[in-house]
Amino acid sequence: MTTVVDPLGTPVPIFNRSGTAIVRLTGAGTSSTSGPVIPAICGRVVALIDCTAGNYASQLSPNAEIGDIAEVYVDRVSTMGGEVFAPSGETINSQSTPSSIGISAGGGVVFRKVSATEWMSR
Repeated sequence: MTTVVDPLGTPVPIFNRSGTAIVRLTGAGTSSTSGPVIPAICGRVVALIDCTAGNYASQLSPNAEIGDIAEVYVDRVSTMGGEVFAPSGETINSQSTPSSIGISAGGGVVFRKVSATEWMSR
């Protein structure tokens, strides 16, 4: 969601990235900077991550807007779980940076961006 100010100075919320996208990514490396970035291409992104030994990291998008949702699932055929990292300078559930959440094989976690620098998970 984007907030636009009209000529009279009134904030007006504009929902410019509605809808849901489903993407498939392959985990890469094991650190907060090695994995693929889950794209922020609409308000709700469902990411299916393929994970293998030594390649299980992925990252939430630094371009996500407040209110965006990222559902991240580890492919059921993957032999191991995955790990989702917050973008640089951001946190997940107020953890210290680099914060991350582990996901078991075949499992998933839903993330919502709740401020300019914080994601919450459930």
